[in-house]
Amino acid sequence: MRRLDLYQPELGASPKVDDCWRLHDNIAGDGTWTVSGWVQRTLATYGTCAVGVQSGTLELFKVGNGDIRALMRDSIQKFGGAGVVGAAGRMECQVVGVGTTTVYWGIYHT
Repeated sequence: MRRLDLYQPELGASPKVDDCWRLHDNIAGDGTWTVSGWVQRTLATYGTCAVGVQSGTLELFKVGNGDIRALMRDSIQKFGGAGVVGAAGRMECQVVGVGTTTVYWGIYHT
């Protein structure tokens, strides 16, 4: 994964930091999601916290547990000071087969 950007959307409906840390811990270890689609796909949830991805293509792409954990950790450390965190951004992920694609990710309230 190569991160392209990271930003904080408005805090109004952001999930609790504690729930996001628990989600971060729950997806420890090796693992990969294979995803396709134009619409946001929720990969995992815990309490008020969810993480999801989408791409601008119908190609299958891979998102690793380590990638999601790194995005969550960095987002919480950068934006979680008020006890809630919401974050979104773009990253490059490996396409099943050959190449990469831009993937849009988000941490949001369930």
